[in-house]
Amino acid sequence: MDTMTTEQIDEIAERAARAAIASFIRHNDGSCKLCDDEEYWKNHEAQHQFLTELIATLKKLQEIKWSTLKSVVAVLGIAFACFLMLTFFGIKIP
Repeated sequence: MDTMTTEQIDEIAERAARAAIASFIRHNDGSCKLCDDEEYWKNHEAQHQFLTELIATLKKLQEIKWSTLKSVVAVLGIAFACFLMLTFFGIKIP
């Protein structure tokens, strides 16, 4: 059994690529089939709108998450400060 060399494989691939390009040019396959498909563009626009709304929602959730985290940290900080005042200074907070 003969094995092919890398050069032979490259030559076959190059011939196939040239034949495909020639066929593409000869049959005028250079037009976009999506441009004529109205249903595709309706769906495409809806997908863009959905993604835009999804990104906006995720940004809002991200902001809410960080503001909630900041609030929790602030409450814990105040609670710790009250604990220190109560423990070491005997100050009672009403």
